[in-house]
Amino acid sequence: MEEKELYPAIKAFFQSQSYDVYGEVKDIDVIAKSGDNIVAIELKTSLNLELILQGSKRQRLTDDVFLAIPKPTGRMVRGKSYRDKLHLIKRLGLGLLYVDLSLKPNEVIVAFEPALLDIKKSQQRSKKKRETLFKELEARHTDYNVGGSRGKIVTAYKEASLRILKTLEDGLPHTTKDIRHLSCVKQSTTILYRNHQGWYENVARGIYCISPAGEKALKEYAAVIKSHQDF
Repeated sequence: MEEKELYPAIKAFFQSQSYDVYGEVKDIDVIAKSGDNIVAIELKTSLNLELILQGSKRQRLTDDVFLAIPKPTGRMVRGKSYRDKLHLIKRLGLGLLYVDLSLKPNEVIVAFEPALLDIKKSQQRSKKKRETLFKELEARHTDYNVGGSRGKIVTAYKEASLRILKTLEDGLPHTTKDIRHLSCVKQSTTILYRNHQGWYENVARGIYCISPAGEKALKEYAAVIKSHQDF
């Protein structure tokens, strides 16, 4: 399909709201004018970064800007890439219109209106994620990771696991009480029980020692362990 196939429905939609509508004005696909209010509408056959950039540039010229695309399928809307683009559009204060080409006449659906993002409200909606972020930062003692890298990342949880591992390096069995005292890790019993990395061996009720995987981890994370002043 072509972008121009979206135009009749977009034109009819804004005309129904008492706008005068003009196509192709100064490189803008559609202009809708009502009194002193001017709205720019950019048309594309799919939602892409080129369209979003185009829309952001139009904000320098008009009061409001809409992006208009054919109505996407449910599967497409659920995709992470698509949801990320929607977040960016809202973050930029752009509006989004869907044109349902399956209906005759074609119908325009307002996905959302142009509006500046309320940062405080957005942070409130992400309250749990923010709390998780702060907890992670509070639990980390130093920076072991290189920003932008992938692979084995030392999280606060792994740091605590390494602190526990350090207390078991003598190869002897230790009680959970002793491990908690020596490692200074409050959640040590839970970490030992879950044993996500397989670094510990439960030799008896409430008693643990280092496993072969743990011995290997001591060497693999030697630099991390050495860099921590509490180890």
